Amino acid sequence: MRNRSVGGPENYHEDSDRWLFVVSGTGVVTVDSPAHRDNAGDLVRSEAGERRGIENGGDGPLETGNFYTPPR
Repeated sequence: MRNRSVGGPENYHEDSDRWLFVVSGTGVVTVDSPAHRDNAGDLVRSEAGERRGIENGGDGPLETGNFYTPPR
């Protein structure tokens, strides 16, 4: 079984912003605030130091591309 979620309260990057692009599926994204649903084609930014996580919010696979600026 694959993971249904990644990240969480201890997941943050002190010096990098993260851009998360939902390639396919539906994710429930949390960024230092209440969770929100994001679908294929959505782009979510979290700033350096913000706690972040994503959970699969659908029945099918969730695929994302994650970009960090500046890179680690």
